[in-house]
Amino acid sequence: MQLPKRHKSSWVSLLALATLACSAKSPASLGSLTQNHLLFPLAGLKNWLVRRRSHRVDEQLVASCTRKRLDDDPPSTDRVTVQLFQWRYSDVGDECEAFLGPNGYRYVQVSPPHEHIEGPQWWTDYQPVSYRIGSKRGSEAEFDRMVQRCGGAGVGVIVDVVLNHMSAGSTTEYRRGSSGSSYRKYEYPDLYTRNNFHKCRKRGNLEITNYMNRYEVQNCELVGLADLKTSQRHVQVQLKSYLTRLVDKGVAGFRIDAAKHIPASELLDILKLIPIRVVQEVMYTGGEPIRPEEYSAIGRVHIFQAAYDLKRMFLVSPQRLIFFSCLFLTPFSLLVYI
Repeated sequence: MQLPKRHKSSWVSLLALATLACSAKSPASLGSLTQNHLLFPLAGLKNWLVRRRSHRVDEQLVASCTRKRLDDDPPSTDRVTVQLFQWRYSDVGDECEAFLGPNGYRYVQVSPPHEHIEGPQWWTDYQPVSYRIGSKRGSEAEFDRMVQRCGGAGVGVIVDVVLNHMSAGSTTEYRRGSSGSSYRKYEYPDLYTRNNFHKCRKRGNLEITNYMNRYEVQNCELVGLADLKTSQRHVQVQLKSYLTRLVDKGVAGFRIDAAKHIPASELLDILKLIPIRVVQEVMYTGGEPIRPEEYSAIGRVHIFQAAYDLKRMFLVSPQRLIFFSCLFLTPFSLLVYI
């Protein structure tokens, strides 16, 4: 990331401090550091950040918090991803060509492209009814054109994909999806029948109620959504076919929605022969049995809490920014929302 010149020295000091603080064997080893090292022009940096069209972004700024020397490893080749949640495909293509590509952004993440239940709300996108490409953001042809335009501008398209479940709704009344497909819960013609969904062994309630119970989280229904048996060969074949079609269209990667609701071993079976960048949604709060580390062999994992902690540090205690990366030092790859 190319910072304005007047802020570079402070950022360098901040990164150096982060490395020293995280690798220090004792507080005494930081004794030579003074409060002057912590000066950080937050107001100026904030102004720079909001003027997004004023500066070229080259790489993510990462404060490495590790016991190794900074130059032990080669520089990261990862780049900044911009999420254009709910944007129409034609508008994403415009943004790639007009701003994202020229300013060095590497990836753009878009909402799920599969056919979904009807409705203007954002959450309708996360209730698939078929794996046809076509949503309220555009047709399959418009999706293909977006991928081509973004690729031509040097921006890879990361696609949000829903593999854990299908739709909620009526089990008796057939409805129409965003591209015209007929469906009802547990019945998706030419795709899935009732035998392809988990039958949660709970009396009177099929939904997840206890996130401290691994079985519930990975076998019961997330807010009433039909939970796929991702261990079944038929289900895996259908999911692989959908993902392979997206790869063939030129997408650069997948963001796996609700990944923690799929056992990591089953998710790996689905993805292992698809060579592509993967980021997984594994929401975690302390004490839960399903941890982000379980998914590290598959790809990167979103760390949601990091964004909240970073905001709090900026607003309340900016001097603690030197410890930010230490808070999330883990043995697996992670991706932080900012």
